[in-house]
Amino acid sequence: MIGFFMVEQVSSLFQNNGIIMALDYRTIKKFFKEHFKGKNPIKVTSSKRKELAETIKQRLVGLHNVSTEKHRRYYMSKDRVNSLIYTFFINDPTSDGYYSSNDFNFYVGEQMELTIEGSYSSAVVSDIDEVLAFISACQERLDRKNAQKRKREKVRDFKAQAIIAQVKKLAKEEKFDFYTQTDTVKLKLYVKLSDKVSIELHIPFKRFQEVLPNLQKAILALKELSASGIKFKVRSPSSYGWHSWITHESLE
Repeated sequence: MIGFFMVEQVSSLFQNNGIIMALDYRTIKKFFKEHFKGKNPIKVTSSKRKELAETIKQRLVGLHNVSTEKHRRYYMSKDRVNSLIYTFFINDPTSDGYYSSNDFNFYVGEQMELTIEGSYSSAVVSDIDEVLAFISACQERLDRKNAQKRKREKVRDFKAQAIIAQVKKLAKEEKFDFYTQTDTVKLKLYVKLSDKVSIELHIPFKRFQEVLPNLQKAILALKELSASGIKFKVRSPSSYGWHSWITHESLE
């Protein structure tokens, strides 16, 4: 049996459909507004369409963290496919997400103008140099984002090592087995109280200096409870649903 003791309860984070964008849609919208002015849109004629696609390819191929393909026909209507000229992706090479990229499509607009769309934004293109400037801005933002990510990871690793060092000291003193796991906000400490009972404790990185002094008392108290035959779980009151609580104020 496993007992759960939460030092701090942390809300779960969910990602829509497992798709992770390298840059969020607000950033893309801002960069679209800054780099695509729409003053003199490139006109796309039937005779020049293939040549334009090749020009876009030549300008984009080989750019840092950019991948390209001539067509992307997934989840598109027939009309949409027919107006599609080219697709490219700005990728985040440091992310674990399978879909960690932003994809952008070049289309022929209603007025035969070259249009770029992606991440819930769209704009008309006046010059391919606008596209290159837009990509450069995205790359700079990605580099800055990843630098900040590495800094946060370094700080978390330092805190995790400090916690583990203290746990090792306690484990030797109190003679218990343990193992740990970490995520972005906390260290999970699994302690074996006996051959049949273990507990899971969450130590938030933001409060680890406050929590660590109480760790020994918590483990010893839970160990005593387990040895006495009391089994336990720590849960949110709301998880018990329709059950009516007997309040202490109602007792005589």
